[in-house]
Amino acid sequence: MRRRTIARPVGPICGIGVRTGQEMCVRLMPSDAGLQIHRTDMDRRIPLSLSHTLDLPNCSAVGTGPEDATMFVEHLMATLYANAITDLLVEVGGPEVPLLDGSAIGWEQAVAEAGTEDLPGTVEPLVVGESVHIQDGERWIRAEPAGAAVFTYDLEYSHPLIGRQVASFVPESENFSQLVARARTFALIQELQQAQAAGLLKGGSEDNCRVVYPDRYSEAPTVPLEFARHKLLDMLGDMYLLSRPVIGSITGYRTGHQHNRELLRRLGRS
Repeated sequence: MRRRTIARPVGPICGIGVRTGQEMCVRLMPSDAGLQIHRTDMDRRIPLSLSHTLDLPNCSAVGTGPEDATMFVEHLMATLYANAITDLLVEVGGPEVPLLDGSAIGWEQAVAEAGTEDLPGTVEPLVVGESVHIQDGERWIRAEPAGAAVFTYDLEYSHPLIGRQVASFVPESENFSQLVARARTFALIQELQQAQAAGLLKGGSEDNCRVVYPDRYSEAPTVPLEFARHKLLDMLGDMYLLSRPVIGSITGYRTGHQHNRELLRRLGRS
């Protein structure tokens, strides 16, 4: 894959941080030094890479430790993957990237506004050479050899308004903006209440999450198979923490960020 950055700076892009409840603003800056976060509040740069991934709850995060962690990078990373952006400096003034409306469409629009510019050199994809399977009770995720990148998510909830949804995405040939980017974060109301009680969602609201109540949604889904497609969005963003595209078939069943990270580590060692 040809190395690529954005053609011009874009931002600030601002929103309420769901973890802190504080306004967070992001600027996307052209770069030729790979993918990096610049925490402007502490003037520290951290690679957006597997080696700097932190195991924090309910999100993907990078840093050298909790003190300089930047959380909720997954939707932005998915957008960079889909647009083949290999080099970018992400300036953020605090410990999290805002979720905006809970989807990636804001980041997709920002990249479109900035345009792209090719850089010298290429990035070699990670080619899945043999099957890797991770089992966690009934949940599982696996990577298998394939001729192209294919991401599949099999979602199953007992809640009657969600049920079972299966969705796939092929970055090479399908439209990210239409099929994946618009799929919003979702959660059951009881999950949100538990997270808020634990202090993990000071800024969580129906503005940045589609809430599923016992008998209704906070807002009706606008994308077919939206719940499964949002899990695809997270998966795509997590996989790009390898700092290069994957050639293979990645399938998850009822899995989350922690399973994606474990698969990344296994693939990185293979």
